[in-house]
Amino acid sequence: MRLSIGLCIVPVIVTTVAASAPTIDLGGTVKDGKGTALAGAVVMLASDESMKDTTGAGGEFTISNATAIRRNRISGEPAGKINSLRIAGNQLLFSVRSSASNGTITIYSGNGKRNAVIELGGMEPGSCRQILPALTSGIYIMHVSIDRFDALLQLVSTGDGNFMSGGVSGVKSGFVESARRTAAAAVDTLVIEKEGFKTARKVITAYDQKNIAIVLDSESTGPTLPPITDYSSIGPFETVEEKGGPNNIYTIFRPKTLGENGFIHAPIVFGPGIGQTVVPVHRTMLSNYASHGFVIVGTPVLNQGPGGAQNLKTMKDALDWIVAQNTASGSVFQGKLWADHCVSMGFSVGGTSAVQLGADQAVFTVVSIHGHTADTSLHGPMLQTTGTNDGVGMPLQQATYDASKVQTFLATLTNAGHTYIESNGGGEERKAITAWMRYWIYNDTGARNFFFGDDCVLCKSPWQNPKRKNWVE
Repeated sequence: MRLSIGLCIVPVIVTTVAASAPTIDLGGTVKDGKGTALAGAVVMLASDESMKDTTGAGGEFTISNATAIRRNRISGEPAGKINSLRIAGNQLLFSVRSSASNGTITIYSGNGKRNAVIELGGMEPGSCRQILPALTSGIYIMHVSIDRFDALLQLVSTGDGNFMSGGVSGVKSGFVESARRTAAAAVDTLVIEKEGFKTARKVITAYDQKNIAIVLDSESTGPTLPPITDYSSIGPFETVEEKGGPNNIYTIFRPKTLGENGFIHAPIVFGPGIGQTVVPVHRTMLSNYASHGFVIVGTPVLNQGPGGAQNLKTMKDALDWIVAQNTASGSVFQGKLWADHCVSMGFSVGGTSAVQLGADQAVFTVVSIHGHTADTSLHGPMLQTTGTNDGVGMPLQQATYDASKVQTFLATLTNAGHTYIESNGGGEERKAITAWMRYWIYNDTGARNFFFGDDCVLCKSPWQNPKRKNWVE
């Protein structure tokens, strides 16, 4: 369909329309899977790679264009024809800086179908106003071409003859293909690149978004485990239980043969509930974790209440000890540990201290099982588990969740009380925790469906009310 609607009035001084020019104002952070800020990552708009920024020391980026001046797609110089493009009701407003021999406006639907062509003809310097055709409600893409200047404008039709703008970006060849890929909820895509990491793409739904959280996966995935389908099953490693750790008063669960075929083992520091010993209460659960390749250092009794300084020290001593074993001459663990991929884990008061310990740089992820309220500077993902019958831990876990600033999943097990983890070898919670650790530590993609998507394993019976924050799908 070819339309010519309205006139380009030259000159026109627009004084009655209080509309601002479309702008790009995006910001956020780029981190790795551990939650560590990544400096030097390049973040750019897929539709216009000139709109980009490089992340700073804190992983932060800002992409902004307050003046909405576009670049000539051929010369790369600032466009000399148009000062700005903006939408006011059913009109496109723009200002021509110098004489133009020809101009065209083409409007496409989201699937790339051409809806309208508006010929502007020749134009003299001044302000222009073009009435747009009525379109049904939805998202459209407008291509404005004036001599050698091209721009792409995202339009949102309200269906009553008026439009809103999603932003302006310079058009590259193949812009119609971009139009075809534009979904109703999407405005553009950020492309994120950094050496040593896989290129990521992040869909944005507006050009004025802040606090955009981006996670880059390392190109090096580290050691891997054989795939499994039943996460309650025993893993591929035969295990042993022994005394060790500081003063030889900790309990170690580990694979019997360490470093087989070059495999490196991620340590877990585990703190039990108040007054508990890890054996026999948690023996089945911790042995099962060891069968999946982990080395567990279970602490002696934690006698203080939630957040007790001595509880944290007992767990910190375990962490420092196991990390040091990786370089200790003659240690059975020497060179066989993934010492910067430790798991901080605990139950009840141990779960509280596990969150506090998560600030240590050696900790890659935290698992708090029916823990109490804790707040610290975490730098990696956290899993929290609780139960609908846990009158102690459930509200306190919620407070920890609310305070978290990292990627966090709060999982609630139906009819589980505070001591659920002590029976049946950890039951459903053990299975979920195994999946969490295999996914985050050993990149077991088969475990991803436990936590990601609306139909995740922890999103349905026997689990309920899943909560995720700072989450990146």
